[in-house]
Amino acid sequence: RQDYDTIDISNLNRQILYRDSDIGRFKTEVAWDRIKEINPKTHITVYNMKLEDIDYMPKVDIWIDGLDNFSSRFYLNSIAVKTNTIYIHGAIDAWNGEIMTIIPHKGACLSCVFPKNTKKNENIQVLSSSVMMIGAIMANQAIKAILYPEKVIPGELILIDLFNLNIEKIRTKINPQCPVCGTISG
Repeated sequence: RQDYDTIDISNLNRQILYRDSDIGRFKTEVAWDRIKEINPKTHITVYNMKLEDIDYMPKVDIWIDGLDNFSSRFYLNSIAVKTNTIYIHGAIDAWNGEIMTIIPHKGACLSCVFPKNTKKNENIQVLSSSVMMIGAIMANQAIKAILYPEKVIPGELILIDLFNLNIEKIRTKINPQCPVCGTISG
């Protein structure tokens, strides 16, 4: 778990581990406290810093993206590709969400689908129900990648409209000119 941020009142509607009494504390520390309450045998290393500031990348089985900006997502995507580690990407905007399971060199990476110059609105509306739904699907994707890796479709982009309850699955393709995972260097 990595986050350098502290809890603000605006987090309480969508980040269910936090309570009003946690305002001002580091998100990572409070999350760790809550996880220990649920299962004290859990082992997590906490980093209270920006992902980009970690001196070394720890060995992980799967990266699960709970990030709120594309620059950090692109950075994590490059780490996942470089270390050949599965990366579950998720994002929301009000009633809409997206999930993508990146399996390096077997399907498209985040940079294949969303080039770095893509202008994504980072000032989004957040509904706690959308966060929970997308988060639950991301968790399912991670569990599926561990237990049934042959059932995961690398690079499949799942778009979810929670207002109308529509789900669209898009099979993305590796961009041979992708600066992160492509076979042709730019």
